[in-house]
Amino acid sequence: MRSALPALFLLIALAACSGEQAYYGAQNYERNRCERLPDQDARARCLAANAASYDDYRRQAGAAGDR
Repeated sequence: MRSALPALFLLIALAACSGEQAYYGAQNYERNRCERLPDQDARARCLAANAASYDDYRRQAGAAGDR
């Protein structure tokens, strides 16, 4: 069991990191989509809607799950 602990820790760390990376990858995709909007006001609203950090996203997702 003792030799499995480092592997388990690594697996948990990689899972957390990949979730964050997936979030920021999706956020970059949305930002690129926002940048292509012709209307400046719509572009600004779109960018503002996609500006949350991963930590903010996790807090909001946790709060929504508590309801």
